[in-house]
Amino acid sequence: MGNAGLVSFEVSAERFNHMTCNAIEKLNSKMIIIVCLLGLIAHSSCSAGNVLIYTKNGKGYVHENIPASIECLKDICAKNNWTCEASDDPSIFTAEKIKTFDVLVFSNTNNETFDTDAQKKVFKDYINNGGGFVGIHSVCGSERKWPWFRANLGGKFVRHPKLQEFDLKVIDHDHPSTSFLGDIWKWEDECYFMNHLNPDIHVLLAADLRTIDDSKKAEYPGEIFGNYFPLCWYHEFEGGRQWYTALGHKPEYYKDETFRKHLAGGIKWAMKRSKSFKPAKLKTEVSGEKLTIRYGQDQLLSYQAKPMTEPVGGEMYKGSNFIHPLKTPSGFCVTGSQPDDHLHHFGVWWPWKYLVTEGRKVLCWELQRGEGMVQARRIVKHNANDDNAFFVTESEYIDRKAPGGPKVILNETAEVTVAKPVGFPARGYFVDIKISNRCASDSPVEVLKYRYSGFGFRGAESWDKDTSIILTSEGRDRDNSNFTRARWILVEGNTVEECRAGVVIMSHPDNFDSPQLLRTWNSGMTNGAVFINFNPVQEMSWILEPGKDYVQRYRLFIYDGSVNAKQAEELWKNYTNRLKTE
Repeated sequence: MGNAGLVSFEVSAERFNHMTCNAIEKLNSKMIIIVCLLGLIAHSSCSAGNVLIYTKNGKGYVHENIPASIECLKDICAKNNWTCEASDDPSIFTAEKIKTFDVLVFSNTNNETFDTDAQKKVFKDYINNGGGFVGIHSVCGSERKWPWFRANLGGKFVRHPKLQEFDLKVIDHDHPSTSFLGDIWKWEDECYFMNHLNPDIHVLLAADLRTIDDSKKAEYPGEIFGNYFPLCWYHEFEGGRQWYTALGHKPEYYKDETFRKHLAGGIKWAMKRSKSFKPAKLKTEVSGEKLTIRYGQDQLLSYQAKPMTEPVGGEMYKGSNFIHPLKTPSGFCVTGSQPDDHLHHFGVWWPWKYLVTEGRKVLCWELQRGEGMVQARRIVKHNANDDNAFFVTESEYIDRKAPGGPKVILNETAEVTVAKPVGFPARGYFVDIKISNRCASDSPVEVLKYRYSGFGFRGAESWDKDTSIILTSEGRDRDNSNFTRARWILVEGNTVEECRAGVVIMSHPDNFDSPQLLRTWNSGMTNGAVFINFNPVQEMSWILEPGKDYVQRYRLFIYDGSVNAKQAEELWKNYTNRLKTE
């Protein structure tokens, strides 16, 4: 990778991340970003447009270059016949105001760039509706706790060596921000190192790390990027056009004509609305044993539609009718399936522990015992549109030791709806699960009282008492939530580096014995592994009469980043209010 003809970066899975560092886990330890040399845009010396120059900084370091950058950007706008407005007030982010701009230039913003979630939503909606975005220098340190922002920008600040002159390798000469440069641009600046790099970025400039004095290189970026590290790029993300340069630390740089051309070219490119962009869409696909829902090419979840052909533990563990893997938008799998301590745990699954009918008590939870089991029978239908994907399945509770041979004692229909990812309160998406049970004969079925039964969730195998938290709607945690009632329960844990991911599991108030009791494991149970069970029969049995449908509803919000208690409560309220109007 050290030669002058560099056309690609080979990047470690742990470092070069899609939206968050979690996504790289799905790329089998490394990926190649091909830096294609594309002629994208013909220069226009005169182009009408309206530009917002935004410079809000939260608490922390504020660059002295902001006045100089504003003066520079205003001059660029004037020379290109663009109107512009400079502001450091986040209240400018209203839908009516922001839609008047053709491009938003975030110049040296840092830390908290927005004051409210409403402002964040306006910004995200602007991008989703095709808006242009330009980031300069310290913007990569903005909104560090918001995964969507760094995915939109293309990366997140980690550190920089001392300010010094170094070589920039020009990867793409066909972009308006680099077309005037030679193969090497010698430049003095801070060489920003970033992580959470979005693999869709098209790299324009890369620092030659061999020309940089950096005593901490072994800590990060190490050898994973070879001799080059990306410092300027563009990409198209969720409808918008994004251009970023890490250059621009000193105020005097903004008087440099070469740097000004660099900035002007980036703004011109971001201002052009993309006709080629095709937003990701939800889709369903059935292959072999599984039904999978994807958003674009990214797998969100898979449903086990047939008995597993090669389960851990052998034939007795041929489970079906469960969801696994269940992944965040960035690709981190929040579910575990068939862990060593409980081979009959399957991601998200919902079997009853004991059913009693016609004088027989049938164990259905532990399918390996050979008594009862829940078996997926067929996929009734599946489809997707711009906003949702869904599937409907039918399953059967089977008494495998019934007199006269196996007998179906309870029929089940599951309706699963997956919504396209959203940006608030974290980058995530909703999964609604509606489970309907009906007696398979004229005999009633009793769902027997037991400490665990019903809707279950087994967390990521890497999550334990040291790497994850549990919080319920009543403020309970891992060690005091067992056998307590809750409207919702939040599980959040580490992925890699400092990344977080989680799930909020919500139980609808119309469910039997709501708010339902929980079965959870404390810190002493298998080192605090995550097991959660909303159990409507923990205190009393439930009699299911023939000819009636018995419905249970649950919603999951699967996300990258963090969600707090207040946000989880709002998610639950929105869920229940929506269903009341159906």
